[in-house]
Amino acid sequence: ARCWFGPSSTPVRWRSSTLVECTLPASNGTGDCEGQSLEVALHPGFQTKNQVKVQPLATPMVTEAHPPAGLYSTEQVVTLSGYGFLDLPTLQARFTAAGHSLVVPRESITFLSATALLIRRTAVA
Repeated sequence: ARCWFGPSSTPVRWRSSTLVECTLPASNGTGDCEGQSLEVALHPGFQTKNQVKVQPLATPMVTEAHPPAGLYSTEQVVTLSGYGFLDLPTLQARFTAAGHSLVVPRESITFLSATALLIRRTAVA
């Protein structure tokens, strides 16, 4: 079984009897796959014709944090600026420093725009 994306194909990864996963070829993020559809071929010569369009998305990037530093032992509100942020239920933020890592869940994040997030980070004991 293969996943077809325009003229390119990749192997299908079976997740269950009703779900497959396809990895799309790398994109340079400039719309080079605009108008391409994702199709699946379970047997050679038999390919879906669903015309499901794939929309490329830029990889989210943080360009600035304000304030730029803080202590894990105190609660803090941090504004992240950048691009490619999406207002999704799976949105998370991660703060790391000196062997510590803290994941901030979606309910503690205010989506301001595709270029700004407001993060409420709790104190860590």
